[in-house]
Amino acid sequence: MAINFELYKVFMAAATNRSFSKAAEELFVTQSAISQSISKLESELNKKLFERSKQGLILTDDGKFLLENISSGYNILMQAENKVKTATRKQSSSIKIACSPLIYKHFVIPFLSDCIKKNISVSANSLISDKDKVFFVKEGLVDFSIIKDYGIPVDLDLMSKKVFTLNYIFFYNPKFFNVKNMDDIINYPLIIKASDTKGRKEFEKIYSNISINSQYKIEVSHDDLVITATEAGLGIGYAPREYISKDMKIIEPPIVITKDILLIYKDKSDAITNFLKSISK
Repeated sequence: MAINFELYKVFMAAATNRSFSKAAEELFVTQSAISQSISKLESELNKKLFERSKQGLILTDDGKFLLENISSGYNILMQAENKVKTATRKQSSSIKIACSPLIYKHFVIPFLSDCIKKNISVSANSLISDKDKVFFVKEGLVDFSIIKDYGIPVDLDLMSKKVFTLNYIFFYNPKFFNVKNMDDIINYPLIIKASDTKGRKEFEKIYSNISINSQYKIEVSHDDLVITATEAGLGIGYAPREYISKDMKIIEPPIVITKDILLIYKDKSDAITNFLKSISK
């Protein structure tokens, strides 16, 4: 019988993200480690849990059965773990945050310097899904989460506050290209988020002409991958201005798509007050 909680933790991450790579990002381990853990769990259970497809991982019938039967128990364990950590937190003074890697890099890291001065430890969960970030707040697993406002329904017992706005623009690395204007974009590869993302759907409504007529498209899952590929000179990127290096050249679009960023929390705390102060500096 498999009793290793870490194996089920890996299984839950892979099942909810439908991807070994995304599960690896969430748990801060390598994709190989995720694959090995799933193989070990499948071996101990003598059941195949996942099938691979072009759309990503698909749970087998046995995988679905396992997910349905361990979800509630898994959440209970997570809550119990959090209660223990919460009790410790009162003594050690720590803050837990759930956010994307880019938000952590650009907005949370500056907050850390104040925490270090006050001898406060900060733990950040790098989660892909905004629904997961909301769930972590709801279950008390983090003090607050930072998410994009895509109209995600937030429970009435949670509160939200707009903290800043992202402005999506086109940009490129001038070391590789010299793009004259908006009309010139279609002559280069377009680096953009995948078609199944909400951000991409918004893009298609306004810039369908660019999407249709571009030389070809490089589709990725997250804004940080758009930025990385663009910095490498693979094409013209489309991402928030606030995340883009000053070394990049910006092409100002006639219509700038904006996205509000929300802070989600249960109760107003000193941690939230201090974070809001840090990002307003």
